Formats: sequence, structure tokens, C-alpha cells
Amino acid sequence: MPVEKRLELLEAQRQRDDQGRERRRLNRHQWFNSVGILLGALFTAGSLIMTAVTLRNGQEELRTAREGQITDRYTKAVEQLASPATDVRFGAIYALQRIAADSPKDRLTVRSVLAAFVRNHWSCPGLVDT
Repeated sequence: MPVEKRLELLEAQRQRDDQGRERRRLNRHQWFNSVGILLGALFTAGSLIMTAVTLRNGQEELRTAREGQITDRYTKAVEQLASPATDVRFGAIYALQRIAADSPKDRLTVRSVLAAFVRNHWSCPGLVDT
């Protein structure tokens, strides 16, 4: 085979080798990019899940605190209903009204407490200060 032909074949072989190396290099870069994007997406998904869990826990803590506050207000208002002072009893009635407005699930209880108070104290002398 003539020297020029062999040189052409060697040059063609070298170009194919260079193209193969370049394809492998590009494939390696694409693989690293894909892995990086996948890891970023997984990290983002994990962050969103943790945010949702934190939000749910925060809402649950807020609900628990709110219910505790309503319970405290209710207890104090019921204690004030037994006060001999008319203005304190009126304050207790208004506090119970506010609790009924703030907590729909406690409305029936507040209504029952006020009805029992009226039934038990309606005929008591001295209930209304003159």
C-alpha cells in the first residue's frame, strides 16, 4: 500500500478516535449534569416535604395553644359567674359570649352554662344590685 494511502488511513483512524473520545467526554459531562440535576430535584423535593411537615406541626401547635387559651378563658369566666359583684358577673357573661363567638364548637356548652346560671340564680335575692 502506498505511503500516502496509509497516511490517509491513519489520519482517518485518528479522527475517528478523536471523535470517539469527544463523544465519551460529552457523555460523561451529560451524565454528571444529569446526576447534578437529579440531586438538586431530590433536595428540592425533600425541602418541600420538610416544609409541609413543619407547617402542619406549627398549625397543630397553634390549634392546641388556641384551645388551651379558650379553656383558660372559659374557666375564668365560669369562676367569675359566682362573684357577688354584679359587674364581675356581667363581665363573665360577656367573656362567655366572646368564647362562643370565637369557638363554634363551644357554643352549646356556653349556652348551657348561661342557662344553668339563669335557672339557679333567677330567684336569688340580691342577684341584681339596686
